[in-house]
Formats: sequence, structure tokens, C-alpha cells
Amino acid sequence: MSVVKRKHAQTRAFAAAIISATLTLTFLAGGSPVVASEIANPSPTPTATESETPEPTPTPEPTPSPEEVPAQTESASPDQTFIVVAQSGTSSEELKTRAVALGISVEIMLQGVVEGITAELNPHERAELSTQPGVDYIEEDKIISVESTAIRDNAGCTTSSLGNIDDASSGSLPLGFNVNWFGTQYTGIIVNNNGGITFDDGLGDFRSYRDINLDTTLRPLILPLFTDLDTRSSSAVTYGTTTVGGQSAYCINWVNVGEYPNKAASQSFQLVIIDQGSGNIDLEFNYGLVTKPSSTSNPTFVIGYADPSNRSNSLVRVRNSDATAPYANGGSNALVSNRFPSTDAQAGRYTYAIRPTDAPRV
Repeated sequence: MSVVKRKHAQTRAFAAAIISATLTLTFLAGGSPVVASEIANPSPTPTATESETPEPTPTPEPTPSPEEVPAQTESASPDQTFIVVAQSGTSSEELKTRAVALGISVEIMLQGVVEGITAELNPHERAELSTQPGVDYIEEDKIISVESTAIRDNAGCTTSSLGNIDDASSGSLPLGFNVNWFGTQYTGIIVNNNGGITFDDGLGDFRSYRDINLDTTLRPLILPLFTDLDTRSSSAVTYGTTTVGGQSAYCINWVNVGEYPNKAASQSFQLVIIDQGSGNIDLEFNYGLVTKPSSTSNPTFVIGYADPSNRSNSLVRVRNSDATAPYANGGSNALVSNRFPSTDAQAGRYTYAIRPTDAPRV
């Protein structure tokens, strides 16, 4: 039985920020219990949620970094979003109070290692707010570049797109090679815009946005970062065939994707399935930017993969009952800062070698 997503009109939420090489964000932890199945009705093509019609919007273009204290003559779009970082000893609540007193609408408050707010500011508002007590500096929200992260920038990763959608999946996509998934052979996958895939097991589309449990699922799922994403006003999920180290591969990008109800980019990660011959594969989970989810419908992460026929083969790195803040940028177990295996030279890359001993079950 499918879970119908109930959405409410909300203000525009914050874009994921890269503030500086020494500044990292972390947020308060959260979680959500398991209450429903992840299997939805079959659909051969990408389908948006029944209650809403997708509204494609252009991908934001990067803009120059602003000065720390803006001049009155600086040009900026009235709807440009900035991060206002608090000085030590000043809370995000205090910054919000001062911003509201100036007639500025606050989008979201940042809490954790960094205290601050995000808000849409015109040049006059930005100059005025920068003089307020407790304001350390103001900096523009930026779109992450994959060049400085574990995310592979292969051209094939962006061959096709799901489009600007919410809670939808692709139809069956041919991998171009066979996969022996712990004894079951697959040749295709289905991509969910909410941060994961299922091998094409004949059960139809994969549109879930919450309530995934890798310990009990009946589907062969691979979830690099499953949460409630919404790409209607951010970069779209892209995918395609490529090669890695001379081997055939299939790549799926969730790069600069938004989160429901946030309309700006907040997560960047990637799944690469690399053919190693004879049904063997390597799975790469690559991370560029991970922020604590703030979705009103699913403020959780699920990370790992599932073998429904033998649970001992499954990998559950993060459950939807786990705290999320440790895995966000700047967290104690930040996905972008760690790696697997530990000898991998690339931070933010987790490589899992799938080498089943069972003969494939066709």
C-alpha cells in the first residue's frame, strides 16, 4: 500500500552552503519511525506525485562570491539568498530577531557548529544587516562544484534526466551488463529521485519518499542517501552509462538537488555501479555535500543496500531511526570526510565489492 504524501505551502527553505575551507555546517539530530511499505504501483515512465504538477525551473548559475562587508552600490538580485553567520556567543534566534526587526523574512535557522540564518536579501538589506550586533559575516549560498569532491564528473553521468519532479521514478533502465545480486541476476535498474535505486525485480516503479527499512524490504534496493528530495526548483537527477578504470559502469547523480519543502540545492551525492565481470560489481557511494534533512515529511536518512533473499548480505549503514547530524558536513562521522575502505585516497567515497558465491538465479 502506497503512502500518499500530504504537502503544505511553506516558505522557501535554505540552499546548502559552502562557506569556506575551514567552515563546516552541522545540525541537530532527528529521526522517524518505520510505518509503511516502500512498494508503489507499477509505472513504466517517470511519474510525478498525484497531488502536484512538476514545474521545471532553470538550474541556478554560480555567481561571484560577495565581499564580507557589502558596499551599498553592490548589485544583487532581490531574491538572492545569503547565509548570515553569527559571532561566537550569538544564537541564530538572536539573529532572527534582529533580521525580523529590519523587515527581513528569515528562511531557516542554522544551529550546531555554525549558528546563523538564511534569508533573501537585496543590497540595502544586506548592508544594513551586516552592521547589526552579533553578525560575523554574510555570504552568498553557493552551488557545489563536483570537481572538488568524490563525485565523478564523467560525461555519461548526465546523459539522461528525470526532469524537475517530486516523488517519481524512472522506468526500467538497461545497465548494459549483468549483475549477480547475491544469487539473483539483474540487467536493469529503476531510479528514484529521492536518493536510491532498485534493481528491476518486476514489481514496478520505486517512488517512495519515506519509510524505507533495509532490514525488512522485499526489494533489492541500493540507497546512497535516501531522504525526501524535491527537484522541481533545483538541479534534476541525471544518469547514464560510462566507464570507470576501463570498466563499463552506470552512474546516477543526485547533484545539487533540493529537499522537500526546500526549493534550493541541499544535497550532492552519486551512485556508480561498476561492472567487474561475471556478474560481479563494485558499488560506489560518492558524496559532495550532505546537510541535515529538514523535510517536514521525512527528516531522516537511510543508507545501504538490501538482499531480500538473505538479510545477512545486506548492508545498513544508516537507518531511518538514526540521528542524521553526525553524517552531515561537519558532523562527527561526516560522509564527505570519511571513506571506505579506509585506504581509499578519496575522501567521501565508499566502495563496496559485491562478489556473491551463489550461482545466479535467473
